[in-house]
Amino acid sequence: MSLKESPSAFSTTYESAVNRSLESWCEQADSTATGTDRCTFLAFSDESPVGITAIYRDKCNREEGEMLQVWVSPDFRGSEAARELLDTTLRWCGENGILRVLATIARGNVRALKFYRKYGFDSEPATSCDAASSLVLVRTSKNLRIPIEGGTMDEAMTPYGLALLDFFNGDSSAKVVAQREDGLRSDLPTSVFFRAPTEFSPLEQTALALCRGEVLDVGAGAGCHSLAIQDRGMKVWAIDISSQGVEIMSKRGVKRVQRADVFKFQAGPFDTLLLLMHGLGMVANLPGLDRFLHHAHNLVKPDGQILCDSLDVRVTTEPIHLAYQDANRQAGCYFGEIRMQFEYKGQLGPFFSWLHVDAETLAEHAKKTRWACRIVRREGNGDYLAQLTPIPKTA
Repeated sequence: MSLKESPSAFSTTYESAVNRSLESWCEQADSTATGTDRCTFLAFSDESPVGITAIYRDKCNREEGEMLQVWVSPDFRGSEAARELLDTTLRWCGENGILRVLATIARGNVRALKFYRKYGFDSEPATSCDAASSLVLVRTSKNLRIPIEGGTMDEAMTPYGLALLDFFNGDSSAKVVAQREDGLRSDLPTSVFFRAPTEFSPLEQTALALCRGEVLDVGAGAGCHSLAIQDRGMKVWAIDISSQGVEIMSKRGVKRVQRADVFKFQAGPFDTLLLLMHGLGMVANLPGLDRFLHHAHNLVKPDGQILCDSLDVRVTTEPIHLAYQDANRQAGCYFGEIRMQFEYKGQLGPFFSWLHVDAETLAEHAKKTRWACRIVRREGNGDYLAQLTPIPKTA
């Protein structure tokens, strides 16, 4: 099926494959299942294979490898399958000392070109007789930009946490650098996480005014919102995955603080779940959003609410941001998915995914996971505040 549908994705032909013996297929499967010279990865949906990629080490240059047989079923293109296959293959290369990876695509395949370039592949000068019809892409350790979680989320947030801690200990100039996978670098002053309530934006003030009952502040950072809620005489439980953030909140006087991953958090239920400063982004992608919204039913009372803000990234005229969104679309990804890493004082965390979801898409995903979504406030820069309330199962 795959050879007939996309013969250019493979290093053989359908006719050659059909004529091969069972023994030769078994030998190839065994050779790619063990050792460090070659490996094949398959993607499955239920029990059916929907994608494949293989990497073969060069016999003369052991630090170089070529990706072959890169194929995803047409029904699954634009899904997570292609990214997961490439993520896994490149991770295997890094673990086994392959520092230079080659991939060949058909000229004119813009979607594939942009997909590979998001992973740090660049065009190789043409040297073969096939140069008119194909394009060789190369990824080396020098342009290494792996757009996946290269470690735990706690490791990814460590530079951010260290910057918070330095600011708390008196370094008012502390700032963390957020580097997107396309190389864009943005400074994030840590002072923003220590603001007083009088410095909160109108959106934040609206959100805090809507808080009621017992509040769970998710991704509470240095605790500025938790402290404001606490000062209003309300009960608040602050959680964050950053150990430094949790330490700071405890020292600043937040009464109930816990280092926790919200997906594993089991306390409650609460009257209000609060996720501000784009904290909803920790879900990483749209499937992660669905997972969070399903889990949130365990954390929120039947008459409770989620208050969260996010950003419609389409509200921009900056060419670099528009190009990034277009590359996401070309790679079959949602335009608001971001991959970035934090850096502080030379310490670089692994890449992680972050989601900026537009209001309409949030409402769509909320509805299918039994939440009613109301947009409370919109800002001109694309920021908005949403209130989600549970829809009873009988409704």
